[in-house]
Amino acid sequence: MKTTAIDPHKSSIGGLDANIAALIPYAALFVLSWFNYANWIVWAVPLVFLFLEKESVFVKFSAAQALVLGIVRSAFSIVFSILGWIFSALAANRIERYWTSEAIFSGSTRGAGGGIWTVLLTITGIISWIVAAAIAIAAAYAAYMAFSNKKLELPVASGLAAKFSEKIGGGGDSNSGSSNTNAAP
Repeated sequence: MKTTAIDPHKSSIGGLDANIAALIPYAALFVLSWFNYANWIVWAVPLVFLFLEKESVFVKFSAAQALVLGIVRSAFSIVFSILGWIFSALAANRIERYWTSEAIFSGSTRGAGGGIWTVLLTITGIISWIVAAAIAIAAAYAAYMAFSNKKLELPVASGLAAKFSEKIGGGGDSNSGSSNTNAAP
């Protein structure tokens, strides 16, 4: 991760300081990603900031990077939700078949559980939570860095964010204010 110090300046969004305008998309991503189904649209707030910002390259980049994180978070959430529904249905089907079979009358408890589907459902839930937590931590750290007037370039996301922020509305003026580049600890 690379950080670049940014000179304080104003955003074109409501006259906010650029560090506050850059913080908001990350903060929205962090907060909304923990609400059921709101995490499917966490990319909306960064997208609005990306389109509304006209001057600050710092704010546009931060919004674009939050957008990339939000899209990744949404995609993982949707995929893991679908897998969860499938594994739940398969586990429930296996349990229902047991209780409606002859086995219940014979006193056998063998095969009463959801089997491998229950295990896969649990693993899917754990992986989903780990991915959500990692993205939330990245968003919180990026928000802190933005508030500190530092541009944080996350691996992979920063490359896509730079392309998005350049294509949507141009690069803005030279208000990026970068004065110093350091590797993050």
